[in-house]
Amino acid sequence: MHIFEVTVRNAVSDAVAHVHGPNWTHDASFHTKLRPAPRDRHTNKVVGYGARDDLQKQSRSHPTPGKVIPELKMAFWERMFTQSHDADFWNPYLFIAFPNLDSTQPVRVHRNALRTRFERVRKIRNRMGHHESISDATRFDLPQCFTGMMEVLSWRSSEIHAWVADFETVQDVLSRRPQ
Repeated sequence: MHIFEVTVRNAVSDAVAHVHGPNWTHDASFHTKLRPAPRDRHTNKVVGYGARDDLQKQSRSHPTPGKVIPELKMAFWERMFTQSHDADFWNPYLFIAFPNLDSTQPVRVHRNALRTRFERVRKIRNRMGHHESISDATRFDLPQCFTGMMEVLSWRSSEIHAWVADFETVQDVLSRRPQ
């Protein structure tokens, strides 16, 4: 999971950097393209996650992209796979960030596939982070999640995919679990 997360966030960072420069994490013009956290209309209190708020907080706390990127929440990276970013960086750079995607398919199809797979991983990772069970097959399809992670790794890099495939034991563990 950690290799998947690092691989995807590096791909997103590469795409954003093509448009907003290598210091994109501190670029105010990029910050304004992100949604702020939603607020309660009566109390004006923050009631959810905002990618803009997360990035601004981390960029104030850390001087370089290399320090900001790993501190951003997984939700931030998932939000990068929304349609609102197509014109900015996905339309021109998706096939550079993920060079092994089928270029005959539209960008939106691939971006949605990436978002779906990333969201699935985020949900499982969050449950694990809260020490909750992920073994309930009615809640989580672990084989599907693993397959999706491996697909994304292959879209980014054949070498990373082969490296992970060479040492992973997930499939063996899943095949032995009780039903």
